Amino acid sequence: MTGALLEAPAVPLTGLLWLLLPVAAVWWVLRSSAVGNHGRFLVAAVRGTVQLSVVGYLLIPLFQIESPAAVLGIVCMICCLAAFFSLGVLGKGPGLGIWPLAVGAILPVVTGLTVFALLLVAEGVPALDARYTITLAGMLAGNAMNATAIAGERFLASLSESRDEIEDRLLRGLTGAQSVRPQRAAAIRAAVTPSINSLLAVGLVSFPGMMTGQIMAGQDPLTASAWQLSIMALWTAAATLSASGFLFLLTRRVMAGHRIRVELNPVAGPDFRVADYSPGPGSAPTAFDERPPEAMTRGFIARPPDE
Repeated sequence: MTGALLEAPAVPLTGLLWLLLPVAAVWWVLRSSAVGNHGRFLVAAVRGTVQLSVVGYLLIPLFQIESPAAVLGIVCMICCLAAFFSLGVLGKGPGLGIWPLAVGAILPVVTGLTVFALLLVAEGVPALDARYTITLAGMLAGNAMNATAIAGERFLASLSESRDEIEDRLLRGLTGAQSVRPQRAAAIRAAVTPSINSLLAVGLVSFPGMMTGQIMAGQDPLTASAWQLSIMALWTAAATLSASGFLFLLTRRVMAGHRIRVELNPVAGPDFRVADYSPGPGSAPTAFDERPPEAMTRGFIARPPDE
């Protein structure tokens, strides 16, 4: 029985060709629904095919690396690539040069959680062992990438959609960070929801590949479940911390004092500044230069003596 479980069935070329049917269905839905990213989906499908075909051969020499510095260098490269691809969902973006912000959010979270897991959670794993470090960092970086992409897209879109609401908060004296707090909370909620749903449904709706593979390889089910639980806890933490850190840095970039930077939406006009809407010393706002009709003020505003 064990031998049968360990023997994975082959996927022939004809089987891969059949996969063109669901790929074509996805492309048709995206194109017919005017989603706008059907071309990006085709590029992703082709690149994913090439990358998966090559990465298996690259993992063998990577797992044989014994230098901790080289292993950390590979982890940094993975995080930088994750930050780069996470911003692809923004298209041309707001022109803020926010890739360094994504790196600053993803790199410390993924590196810190990976080292934390290998030193304190797992037992008997050599420090910065290439097999475990690169694999775990890649899984965490992948989820951090998705969460950062969702958070960034939702946050920037909400800033454009809720500009009047944000400007109203700025006029009432709130700081830039305080004025966009609801938009930031909504973006983090959207970014973390897939990870939370995975935790809710694991073992009932979905059967994680890592745990299933260990059990098929003959591992004790309790040990396999403990590993999978650790991975999912770290997975959710990577998504939450990366998205939150990215939005914190992005808020500081798009909000300057009591105004929204013009780079956020170049076609929306000049920067919003509270000073532009405030009267100067000794002057009254234009809106109050004319006296309201007497019918509206009788009994409340006394007429001047000369009238």
